[in-house]
Amino acid sequence: MQRPVNAISECGEIGTLTKKIPIGEHTYRIEIQGSCEKNITGTFVVSENECEKIFIDYYQIFNTNCDKDVIISQREYENTQNQRVAIIDMKIVDDCLRIKFGSSGCDGRSWIVELIDLGTIAESFPCQRFLRLSLDNKESCTAYITKEISFNIKDLQLQGYNRVLLNVWDKTILYEY
Repeated sequence: MQRPVNAISECGEIGTLTKKIPIGEHTYRIEIQGSCEKNITGTFVVSENECEKIFIDYYQIFNTNCDKDVIISQREYENTQNQRVAIIDMKIVDDCLRIKFGSSGCDGRSWIVELIDLGTIAESFPCQRFLRLSLDNKESCTAYITKEISFNIKDLQLQGYNRVLLNVWDKTILYEY
């Protein structure tokens, strides 16, 4: 059994990791830490006379055209309050939910915006998910600022289905994948 490592010293091109591995079955875990945590795990087998190197292009795994990832957390969903934010428009481009919203403030540069999913599915047709747009707005100016931000919603896909209704506050949009 190989022990987990904190760093792989053999790096290939920018955005890649390369590591020599022995023949046999291997499991992997990719852990993302920070304000949103995510774990990706899997298994693969290297047979005799096959390559003995694993190549992970982490740029392909983590890079999306979206600004942020959606957070799936019942606790965070329940602790998020409606903080003077109005959703103006929503649209889905590929696996990104683009939300145009507005709130009072000075210029919106200090705003912290998150999209939080409840983590439960309503089994209707189509199935539904419930989300909240969280805005941490400490600005005390009275100007009305509008912004657009996109969220990677690929993690909201449901296995065995090809669409799900996303309910964000009082707005609904159909996500087809």
